[in-house]
Amino acid sequence: MSASIPDTTRINLCGNWSITGVAEQLPYLNSSMESFSTGTPRQQAEIHVEEIESIDASGCQLLAVFFHSIRRNGHEPKLLNPSTILRENLKTLGFAPFFDSGGV
Repeated sequence: MSASIPDTTRINLCGNWSITGVAEQLPYLNSSMESFSTGTPRQQAEIHVEEIESIDASGCQLLAVFFHSIRRNGHEPKLLNPSTILRENLKTLGFAPFFDSGGV
């Protein structure tokens, strides 16, 4: 679920981000991208991930593409509240640099 306040949009990600559940995340990510279209005023995207239950390489890739898409449209995503397991997976799989603004 996403909520907008001036200059900031909060996006809450949850559920299964492993190969068995990552496809279920696509519709939500697509609808969330509507807040970050090209030409809208620059805003911060607070991506809250504390409710992600599991994540593997496919989930890390999708999350990286989501961040890249937000940046490509001129906005700045920030990863918030990653669990220890999520942080470890991002580092182990080489994805941490994609999320460096969030302190991973």
